[in-house]
Parts: sequence; structure tokens; C-alpha cells
Amino acid sequence: METSLEPAIIHSLTLITEDQIETLIRYDIVVGILSFVGSLFNLVFVFLTKSGKEIKTMVFCLGLMDLLVSITIFYLPVKFTSNFWCQVVSFIRHFGFSGSFLWTDCFAYALYSLVVKGRDIGQYIKSYIAIATTGAFLNGSLAVLRAYTQISPTGHCMHLGSKSDFLTKLLVNDILGVASFVFCILCYISVVKRLRVLGSPAKLNLTMLAYPLILLLCLGPKLIREVIEQFGGPLPIGFLYISNMLFASQGFWNALAYGLSSNLVKMCRKNGSKQKENTSSDVSYMSLKSIANQA
Repeated sequence: METSLEPAIIHSLTLITEDQIETLIRYDIVVGILSFVGSLFNLVFVFLTKSGKEIKTMVFCLGLMDLLVSITIFYLPVKFTSNFWCQVVSFIRHFGFSGSFLWTDCFAYALYSLVVKGRDIGQYIKSYIAIATTGAFLNGSLAVLRAYTQISPTGHCMHLGSKSDFLTKLLVNDILGVASFVFCILCYISVVKRLRVLGSPAKLNLTMLAYPLILLLCLGPKLIREVIEQFGGPLPIGFLYISNMLFASQGFWNALAYGLSSNLVKMCRKNGSKQKENTSSDVSYMSLKSIANQA
């Protein structure tokens, strides 16, 4: 028998039943497995490539953040009795979420610096580590301080939504996610413009834009749902399932996207060879080759 659990509202203001909670968890576990495998792919594949130390570091850190998120998803079926351990899981999960966003930004800026500015990324890698780690720590701490995740009436460690905590949702994940998307799209637009000047094909430009589109795919449905629920009304349970799964799937999509890099480099090399008289372009393409060869 389905019993309506009004306090048990997960990432949403939509009332759901206990059976629907279990269904949501099963869907998240499937996504978690895909993200876990994808994250491991990035971590292991880094050591099988001949790319530079700095590139390996960036891809490894991105994969590690996605791995942390996917591991915490496996704790969703667990019934918690201690709020302390629930907050530990919450910190790790939101540390991973924000860290993944920030390392995506770092990768975007690295491409921008190399292709547009002709700079070596070696001088920035320590800054990338400091920014991504600090930002992830602050976001994870904020999730704990704002009690973003709590033990539900069913015993699961999850977010219990209400209109009064809309600011918390914005602060913990949404503002950072939107800022990451805007930053990435600006970086990649600049890179694409530069590559077009060098005569790159449309296929290369579309490949380049795949990276910020991952952020849009994972974060967009969640933002739309939260805004509608906050200022409108409850949405169908199916939209909750889909938006929740997409938000948790970034590790899977990252594994696919950074696997595209090898093709991206081949095309960049082909276009870069036409502009060898431009020294800064040569430096950019050689460095871009190093980045893409990580996958």
C-alpha cells in the first residue's frame, strides 16, 4: 500500500510516496553505476596516455570528483540513524559535484589560454588545483552548514525540499552550476572563433561545444524544475526522475566527452599545419594536442 509521505520530498516540492522514493533510488543507482564506470575510465586511461603531467592532473582530478559523487549515490538505499554520517556523505557528494564543475571550468580555461593566448598551462596548474579544491571544500561545507541533506522519514539521507529552502538550493549547487556553464561557454566560444580564423571545419567547432553542453544537460532540467515548483506548482513525478538522474550523470557524460578529445586533436593538427608561420598558433596547437591526447 502506498502511503503519502508529505515530509519526504526529495530535491523537489512534489509530494511522493514511499514506493516512488524507492523507484527514484533505483534509477539513481543505475546512473551511479554508469558514472562510476565512466569516472574509473578517466582515472585509469590517464595513466595509459602519453600526455603531459599537467593534463593528466586535470583529467585525473575531474575523474576523481565524479567518482566521489557516484560513490555517494550508492549510499542512497542505506537507512541512516546518525545525522553525523549523513552529513559526511552530504559533504563528499557536494564536494564532488562542485569540484567537477570547477575542473570543467579549468579545462575550458586551459584550452582558451592555449588556443587564444598561446600560453603554456604549466604555469597555471597549481592555481587550478587551489581554486578547484578550495571551491569544492566551501561548497561541501555550505551543504553541511545549511543542512541541505537530512535523514528523511524513510531513513534515507537525502534533500528534503521546501519553498523556504530555495535559497539553500541556489547557494549549494545552482549558482555555481550556472556560473560554470556561462564561464565554459564563453571560453569555448572564444576558442571556436580562433579555430575558425585558422580554417577549422564545422565538425571541430561542434565537438568543442560538447563540453559546456554537458553542464547544460545535467543542470538545466534541475533548475527548470526548481523554478517551476517554487513559483508555480508541483510537476509530474517523471520530471523529478529525469532531472534527478541527469544531475547525477555528469561523470558518465564527462567520460564520453573527454574521449572525444583525440578526434578533436587530429582535426586541430590538420588545421594548425596550415598556419605554421604563425608562431603563437603553433604553440597553441602543440599544447592542444597534449590536452586532447589524454583520452
